[in-house]
Amino acid sequence: MKTRLLLIICLLCLFGGCAELQQHQQNVLAVRMACNDFIQEHSTPEMKALIAENKIAVGMNALEVSASIGRPHRKNVSTYSWGEHEQWEYLRNSDHGRMYLYFEDSILRSWQNNG
Repeated sequence: MKTRLLLIICLLCLFGGCAELQQHQQNVLAVRMACNDFIQEHSTPEMKALIAENKIAVGMNALEVSASIGRPHRKNVSTYSWGEHEQWEYLRNSDHGRMYLYFEDSILRSWQNNG
């Protein structure tokens, strides 16, 4: 039953247009391309090397971190008179732990691993 429902949904998307889904996918692709272009133009060689190895380092901006290890599972943002503080939470499949990254004004300042 589940397989049949998934097949129907897929067929509807393929033959019914799914214009909104296709537009969303095109938008996501355009954003990724723009991010990659920005990183190629503005990131240091050291940061580009870390991104290629899926590693992070203090001093990376939020875009570089996202390019390196992907989007977080959850973001918590606090706004103060001096700027913004963000906590990004990543779920790790390898040991079922969590990793928390801490940003000030979109710059990675620290992180911790739990689990």
